[in-house]
Amino acid sequence: MSQLQLEDDTAVAGQALVAEGPVAEPVAPPTGKVTTAMVNQHMAATYSEANGYACLFEVANGTGSNASRAADIVVLNLWPSRGMDFNGYEVKTARSDWLRELKQPEKAWPVMQYMDRWWLLAAPGVAKLDEIPSNWGFMEFNGVKSRVLKPAPKLEPKAVTKTFLGALLRRPVRDVEGMVKRATEAALSKVDKTVEERIAKEMRRRGEKHQELVDKLAKLKDETGIDLLSWQTSESQVHAIKFALKADPMASWRGLPGAVRQVEQALEVLRELQGKVGEQ
Repeated sequence: MSQLQLEDDTAVAGQALVAEGPVAEPVAPPTGKVTTAMVNQHMAATYSEANGYACLFEVANGTGSNASRAADIVVLNLWPSRGMDFNGYEVKTARSDWLRELKQPEKAWPVMQYMDRWWLLAAPGVAKLDEIPSNWGFMEFNGVKSRVLKPAPKLEPKAVTKTFLGALLRRPVRDVEGMVKRATEAALSKVDKTVEERIAKEMRRRGEKHQELVDKLAKLKDETGIDLLSWQTSESQVHAIKFALKADPMASWRGLPGAVRQVEQALEVLRELQGKVGEQ
């Protein structure tokens, strides 16, 4: 990361350090306020894994009780041919925040001690060039691209300890766990939605069948006066219905001979009914 490129929109992130994000063509700076979220988005896009970097946010100097200070951004160059340097960034979007930081710049040391270079990454108007500590670099981000106003000098970093390595890995591990959790919840939600759709479909089918039955019962009541929903059947009524069905000559396709046979069968039913009624 020792090679710094100033205001070159055509630079590629494959070099040791690209100070600006890749911009296809000149873009006017936005008129709105530069926010930390905008800075983070720009850095994540510029120093992505695809460009050969690991860009980590809110990296502490350790884990648990060992954590006393955090860098806003830490960028690790992943290519051995480019040195695999660590660059730490203190992000400031308000001058008041920078002035507080400037009173105690040594507060950055717990993380800075592991870095090859340390930067102030600020919005326009936040910091002045003559305010930057001698062992800091200065980059300014205008909402579209960043530029180096003061190159960061090479530091003599301390060897990475296990506690700092744990701090580096903690956030990515949490991000992966979050991704897995969200993917699992999305899959379960999809299953729940499918089950709900099947239940709703079955309820609609049953509702249609129920309505069909209600319509048939209503038609029967209109045409015969029989309300099956409140009708208390008796044996004699059942035989009467059987007789009516068998005595109907139009209910058969056999014509008159068939009708005669139906009448004979109906008489047998009447005789059977008479016998049973006579016994009562």
